[in-house]
Amino acid sequence: MARVAWIALLLCGATTQAATVTYTMQTGNFNSLLLEKNNNPPYAGTYNNTASELGNYANGGSFGNTPGAAAFQTFTTTGNGISGTTRALQVGDTFTITGYVGANPSVGGRIGISFRDSTTYTDFFSSTDNTTEARFQLDNTGGWKIYNNGAARDSGLGAGADRTFVIKVTSSTTFDAQVGGTWYYNNTMAASGGSIDSFSIYTLGDSNANSFWKSASLADTGTVQLGYAGANGTTYTPGVVSDGLAADSASTAVANAVFIGGDSGSAIVLNQQNTYTGATTVNANATARASHANAFGTTAGGVSVTSGGAIELSGGITVGTEALTLNGTGISSGGALRNTANDNTWQGDVTLGSASSVVATSGTLTLSGNTALGGNRLTIGGGSGVTVTGQISGTVNSDILKQGAGALTLSGDNSGLNSAGDSLFIDQGTVYLNHNNAGGAKDIDLGSGIVPTGGSAALYATGGRTIGNAITVQGENTTALSIGSDSTTDDNTFTGNIALEKTANFNAGSGRNVTFSTGALSGAGGLTKTGLGTVTLSGNNGYAGATVVSSGVLNLNASSGSAAGSTASVSVANNAKLLISQSNQVNNNATVSLSGGTIQRASGVTETFGALTLSAASTLDFGTGTANSLNFGTYTGGGFKLNVTNFLQGNILTFKNDLSLSINNTSLFGFDNGFTSNWNSGASTFTITAIPEPSTYLAAAGLFALFLWPIRRRLLKDARFLLGLCPTGRAAV
Repeated sequence: MARVAWIALLLCGATTQAATVTYTMQTGNFNSLLLEKNNNPPYAGTYNNTASELGNYANGGSFGNTPGAAAFQTFTTTGNGISGTTRALQVGDTFTITGYVGANPSVGGRIGISFRDSTTYTDFFSSTDNTTEARFQLDNTGGWKIYNNGAARDSGLGAGADRTFVIKVTSSTTFDAQVGGTWYYNNTMAASGGSIDSFSIYTLGDSNANSFWKSASLADTGTVQLGYAGANGTTYTPGVVSDGLAADSASTAVANAVFIGGDSGSAIVLNQQNTYTGATTVNANATARASHANAFGTTAGGVSVTSGGAIELSGGITVGTEALTLNGTGISSGGALRNTANDNTWQGDVTLGSASSVVATSGTLTLSGNTALGGNRLTIGGGSGVTVTGQISGTVNSDILKQGAGALTLSGDNSGLNSAGDSLFIDQGTVYLNHNNAGGAKDIDLGSGIVPTGGSAALYATGGRTIGNAITVQGENTTALSIGSDSTTDDNTFTGNIALEKTANFNAGSGRNVTFSTGALSGAGGLTKTGLGTVTLSGNNGYAGATVVSSGVLNLNASSGSAAGSTASVSVANNAKLLISQSNQVNNNATVSLSGGTIQRASGVTETFGALTLSAASTLDFGTGTANSLNFGTYTGGGFKLNVTNFLQGNILTFKNDLSLSINNTSLFGFDNGFTSNWNSGASTFTITAIPEPSTYLAAAGLFALFLWPIRRRLLKDARFLLGLCPTGRAAV
């Protein structure tokens, strides 16, 4: 008769029932009792020692005539092998039984209980044949041992006392075992896995002590432990993890919750299409290596990482809409969620239970669900990419910290990230903002140095965005800082104030424009234009550092105020260009260095600089349209040629030193138009004024000659008359 205890639990929003079925150890409940070498008188047998205890004996044999006895029972819903519905052991089941043996069996003998992938009982040796998945066995030496697919594990607990044995199925191919209260985890089934349909109690030996078996029961636990006690450097690969069944039912499902354990440095490999519906918990120090989209079962239960634990993704998988809760920074700060190979995606929502980190060491990790920071910091690290396409929200102390050389792409509307301080800190690597509100509701700190790492840090907009966040460029422990965009397919705009505490690279991808408008650039730091595209400064800026154009175009276009009115100096590198699109854009005292670059002014623009120095042949381009002036302090050519192009009539170029002796030297100056020059010693100004070319005068003279040609004969006749050379018949005046 089975005794059934029901416990109603609410687990992950679904009702899970736990049942226990008692297996009464009496011969009448067993399907088959088989003997080996049982000569007359009986040398082996199975009997009822008490009303609840089964006895087994085997003795009196001799060499080559060793007796044995085995009792076989099929697992059923009633605990009686000959009644009820057949029900194999399920994932999450525990079968418990207590055995007693007074002494170890004789040499070559064995006593134990086996668990079999069969309900066929052909002879005594079926108890330990190749259908046996696991067994607890006492040999003639040592203690009770756990036999599995690997080496037998000796518990050290021998004969002479009651020993309680527990087998717990953890997957289609694995089990945990307990002897005398001590668990032995991570065993692989000996017959390569399969359903455990029956068990056998057996004894074989010439002079074995009797064995006694009692207190057997089967329970569905609704839990599975994987990897527990795994040592550093070991990996454990279970089979398919599924839900179970109620212990007294062949059809009532029981949701299994999975707990992943192990010592730091161990790993559980989840590479199967698991079907369990319960929650998954990754314990502290444990690592779950997922390389299958269903590694964590269905999406119903959710996954939680305990502080100090980690999930590793690989294999190019897409985990469905399963909720993920992260805590901590993983093992040795390697990340609570790690992308270790290939491009992988987690589609479920992510919640931070505490400050946590996500790290990509290879491939790209995409988080496509929403992320709730819950007042915690999310650190993104590693040398590879992380993309967050969902929304990120959080208040109070919520923020994002970017570390590691890899890229972080934020593509969601993160206006709900409304922390008390800054929204985003970039210590290292590149952050791409692919939404107008991707940077959150507060400021962005570039090169924050929260955790000193060195390396470079960059903040780039992409996708044709307008970024309104205020930005502080700190550059603490950072070797290079960049802001702007590296996109070659779209233009992007920054409208917030930018505080340049350190010099930063302002980058634009080839053929594209990045505009810094509305907001002001301030601080002691400078600006270095990088990339082959155009960076446009249209705000009234007060940054005091150097302005360097190393490549592409820097366009100064502040319609109100000055784009670089406080800059200390201006440098333009080879093939780079400084474009002055509005007048009075540069600090009048800013020194200028040209090393093969160009300064170009737009129509009607006038601009005044400090001293101009050349370190390579360079160009001043007066552009087209309305003429005006470019004015410099002293000029030092260094023997290099200054080319002045589009120097049309009305344009003026001035310097603060006398260049009278060199201005007409074509190896030092090149003008594409005529000019006059004048040195005003009183004003210390050398003025070069564009005039028409000589060809222009020749053309005017030619036009005048054409005008005179039709009246030339009349003019000649009138001249002859005046000279008294009039022909006869002409009346005198």
